[in-house]
This record gives sequence, structure tokens and C-alpha cells, in this order.
Amino acid sequence: FAAASTPITRVAFVYTANGVIMQDWTPAQDGVGFAFTKTLQPVAPFRDQLLVVSGLAHRNGEALGDGPGDHARAGASWLTGVHPKKTQGADIRNGMSVDQMLAQDIGRSTPLPSLELGLQDVRMVGGCDSGYSCAYSNTLSWGSPTTPLPYENNPRRVFEHLFGDGETTDPAVGGGGGAPPPPARGARTAEPESAGFRARRRPSIEPESGSGGPPKAERLSGFGTRGGAPHPEHRAARRVER
Repeated sequence: FAAASTPITRVAFVYTANGVIMQDWTPAQDGVGFAFTKTLQPVAPFRDQLLVVSGLAHRNGEALGDGPGDHARAGASWLTGVHPKKTQGADIRNGMSVDQMLAQDIGRSTPLPSLELGLQDVRMVGGCDSGYSCAYSNTLSWGSPTTPLPYENNPRRVFEHLFGDGETTDPAVGGGGGAPPPPARGARTAEPESAGFRARRRPSIEPESGSGGPPKAERLSGFGTRGGAPHPEHRAARRVER
């Protein structure tokens, strides 16, 4: 029998923007024999495979003389460890986030080096919090100090990014000419994919020689490529929720 393939190393960072109820989150005891709190009960079966770390803080997420803007600073500094520049303009500056550092290494073994997902606003321009650009509030991933990576909040597009949109170039399916067959009745027409995502889905793109920066694909996917007005489906969903 063939040897089992080596499992792929994966890393996930999940951010809860408005915090948690700490007494229901943090165990009361130290060490391996702690009692799982109400919030942590679902992961109790994996006690031997997890580590609960508490008592950490990010000094660079504090004001440090910049005044209000805690929400923007918290998200911007979480994975970068950097105090973001306070600005609402295009001169944003933060730091490369640890998820993208890891993506340059372990992301080479997966079709997508990284996948950024979110639930709310996707604007990357304008001001969102007390003089801070929306880029600081609306993403956690930074490909470089000046390249925020917008997240995707549409489940359909996430599915297509991961598994394709159902199109094919198989000659056997397309009748021998190499062209895909016409869409079935009721099938939707594929939406154009963002230039940023098309570039980032190609894991073979390497950093420019001698640049020392992130791969060109990551830079292409950053500021302004998927920002702007929400998708019509998002606007409709918000109207229904109200």
C-alpha cells in the first residue's frame, strides 16, 4: 500500500470583535486539571490537544497618545503587534500580520495560501472609527505594512473560491471542441472574479527577486481591490434584518 500522505499544517485565527464574557471564558484554575467554563464546554473532548492562554495584552493596541479609536487599534494590532498610524487617508501604515507570514511558508502546500473570512463591513476606504481608516477596522490580515487584505463575507463566493463555480474546459464535456457546454436551465452566470483573488489563488507566484516583500499576489489583493460598496445581496440582507 502507498504510504499515507503527510497531513497539511493549518492555522486559524478567529477574532471576536466585541469581546467575551470573561467569567464564562477563562478557567478558574491553572494547570492541566482545570474545569472547562460554560463557553469552552464544546471543546472539552479535546482537552489533551489544546492550550488555554490568558492574561495577555497588546500595548500597541492602546492609545499611546492617539486619543479615541480603540476598536480600530484592537483589530489592527492583534496579528501585527504594531501600533497603527492614525489616519483616514490613503497613507495607512500597520505591519505584516502573522497569518500572512505563516501563509508564505505553510501556505505553499495548499491551493489557497490563505483565506480571509468575515461577517460584516468590507469597506477599505474612508473613516470608520475616530479618525482611523476603515482598513484598520475591517480586516485583520496585512500582506505588508501598507497592504490590508479584504475579507470575503459572501458564502457563495467563498464556496466558489474553494471548489470552483462549476465551469469546465474538459473536451469530453464540451463536445470535443474544448469549450464548456452551455449552462443548464436556471444556472446562474458566474460573476467576474476580483483581480486580487485571481492572483492570490496561484500559489506558485513568488516574491520579486531581491524585494524582501510579500509575494506579488498578496500585494495585488490588497488596498482597493475588493473594497467599496457592499454587494447588492449584502444590502438586501441588511434591509431584511432591520
